Amino acid sequence: MNKDKIIKFYDFIDKAAQAEKDEQKASLEEFSALVGEAFKEADADDSGMLDIEEVKPLCETLIRSFGGDV
Repeated sequence: MNKDKIIKFYDFIDKAAQAEKDEQKASLEEFSALVGEAFKEADADDSGMLDIEEVKPLCETLIRSFGGDV
């Protein structure tokens, strides 16, 4: 914005694009945290890996959340 309190179109676009990037970054960080929590919860033996028996309940929960029958 200049001294006349006027913002140029390209400055406006740049600021809008940066705001969108910031919002996307925040959403990605939130999603990553949720996935990390779900992984830790599913990792019953705390091995840092999921075996089929640990993944099965997770998949069943996802299927139910979309209205499917398990």
